[in-house]
Amino acid sequence: MDTILIVDDDVACLALMEIALVEEGYKVITANNGDEAFKLFQVNSIDLVISDVAMPSLNGDQLLQAIKRYDSKVEVILVTGDSSLDAAARAVINGAYDYLSKPVNLDELVDIVKSTLTKRRALKISEKAHYPTSSYSNNQLVGNSRAMLDLFKMIGKVAPSDSTVLILGESGTGKELLARQIHKFSKRSNKKFVAVNCGALTESLLESELFGHVRGAFTGAVAERNGLFKEADGGTIFLDEVTETSLAFQMKLLRVLQEGEILPVGTSTPRRVDVRVVAATNQDIDSLVEAKRFRMDLLYRLRVITLNVPPLRERQEDIALLAQFFVKKYTPTNRMPSPLSDEIIDFLQCYDWPGNVRELENAIESAVILSGNSMITMENLPEKIYQSKNKNINKSDVYTQLGVDSVVPLADMQYQYIKQVLDFVSGNKSRAARLLQIDRKTLDRIVTRSTEKLS
Repeated sequence: MDTILIVDDDVACLALMEIALVEEGYKVITANNGDEAFKLFQVNSIDLVISDVAMPSLNGDQLLQAIKRYDSKVEVILVTGDSSLDAAARAVINGAYDYLSKPVNLDELVDIVKSTLTKRRALKISEKAHYPTSSYSNNQLVGNSRAMLDLFKMIGKVAPSDSTVLILGESGTGKELLARQIHKFSKRSNKKFVAVNCGALTESLLESELFGHVRGAFTGAVAERNGLFKEADGGTIFLDEVTETSLAFQMKLLRVLQEGEILPVGTSTPRRVDVRVVAATNQDIDSLVEAKRFRMDLLYRLRVITLNVPPLRERQEDIALLAQFFVKKYTPTNRMPSPLSDEIIDFLQCYDWPGNVRELENAIESAVILSGNSMITMENLPEKIYQSKNKNINKSDVYTQLGVDSVVPLADMQYQYIKQVLDFVSGNKSRAARLLQIDRKTLDRIVTRSTEKLS
């Protein structure tokens, strides 16, 4: 029987995880703080540790490092209410097997525990376990959706290497911010990060900007210029919209990646550079290769590691978190952050956000300014977004297409289903929330709003 040590100063959360894992047949030992946990770890044969991060005295990060120093083969899963990149990336870099955000989805916890212990059994056989240790800090990227947590963990694995990275994602998803975090978590973090928008420059200007030029190379070149690759020497260069470059320029970029050399405009003497390249595009790069608009050999060089950034509409569970983050960001320091009404949270989660996170950020910045010291309401949103709420829909056409006489509002159906689940669990809201795979606050909000509507 596998033995699992669970550590959390939140007694309720600790109990829920313990019950879920005991029901799966595991032996569970619990501790309320890191110091107690490490003592238990030293005197028991532990196969897996699940630890909260934010604890007094010895926190989860410190416990993780202590455990790895004591026995690097024991896996650790960190659990935290912090949904920033810092928590996920630091956990992975320090050697955590996985990272979960609160409130913990118990089904997901059980699946990860099974996966972790399966890997541990395989490692016992192969005896090839190895985990790097390091420590970094950043809190600019936020998200608690599974897609974003997986992306954060991927950054933790990718950042310490020197491999080229290709970031794919729609405009406004935060590709440059992602590139900056890769640099910050890398061994090059003490050197420069240089960002270039390839689509904003003509071919001749782009070549001069990136590779530099010698004096007299062209009209107006009155002095030698090193170029951005040389400026980023030892650090990282981010080539945004790399697919906007010409085939001729792509050939020159390929040389840099293959040889580690740049050729300034106006000279035949190459210069060595040591630069990590992170590139990005919002286009279908494989289709561009098929259309002969992008070099296949360059794609192979750029796509050593690929990171896909999901559009905001595919991670709606992050919208409320991001909105609150931006409210705090744009609220003046001498003012309390304006609260977001339930109505506006619901609307933000239903809107498509074609401009992704950038559009959401701009909308919240505008709303914070217009709301003054009051609660942010629908009317404070940009007109284009607010008016999308009031688009006229011909209900008779909808009914005809669906073959029904009427359509029950989704909110009503949602409430009726939740009510059935609550009846099934005898009104236990915590258990109902777990079954519905939503957090308790969301459940309370839906029930309260629907009850007020019916009264």
